[in-house]
Amino acid sequence: DYINFELPTPDPLLCLAKCKDDRNCDAFSYVKISDKGRCWLIHGAAVVTDHLPDSASGIIQRDSSPYQLQITSEKR
Repeated sequence: DYINFELPTPDPLLCLAKCKDDRNCDAFSYVKISDKGRCWLIHGAAVVTDHLPDSASGIIQRDSSPYQLQITSEKR
């Protein structure tokens, strides 16, 4: 990951939107922490691992138009 930040609300779609808007972002990870969320933007290869509760991750496929999104795992 090349950047991580707190989100104003615990919403993984906010993390996804930040990744889609950043041309350097190939994947994202999101974790809900208390009443907020934390988002990690990832450049390059991403490896799927088991997630904590209230987390999500995804890969952005930018080599085709329109964007394609694959959610690799999510637990709630």
